Amino acid sequence: MKRKTIFLFVVALVALAVFATSCGHHRPHFRRSTDVLLSRIDRRVKLLNLTEEQQVQYEEIRDRFEQDLRRDLAELRDLRNHLSDELNSQDPDMEKITEMLKMSIPESRNRYIDYFVEFYNILDEEQKKKMTTHMNKRFRKIGRRTA
Repeated sequence: MKRKTIFLFVVALVALAVFATSCGHHRPHFRRSTDVLLSRIDRRVKLLNLTEEQQVQYEEIRDRFEQDLRRDLAELRDLRNHLSDELNSQDPDMEKITEMLKMSIPESRNRYIDYFVEFYNILDEEQKKKMTTHMNKRFRKIGRRTA
């Protein structure tokens, strides 16, 4: 009986770690509110002083990003509920849990990376430099928190 309890505890920790890393390094309220996250992105983009043409392109990317983000957050909530139900069942099926995790997380991450690259490609050289400088600062901050 102890081995099963330990196994379930380890699986729960792994699942929690996967969810934590998939949500980024923002304060918890950013994961729950699409509107707050989008307004934060909009504020950063505003600092780049986009041209009218770039602004139109950004709005198109942002609209698709928002739709996907809302859908993905709803799917993550559903996934969390399914995982909770499975882990709380009499005989949790670890294979099923593993498959649910594998199927849900990597696909959405790739999509958001593609959105970033699409946005980055509409920027001019000066804007790209501002963007990479900001990213370097963020990565250094993240590195200090995890070290």
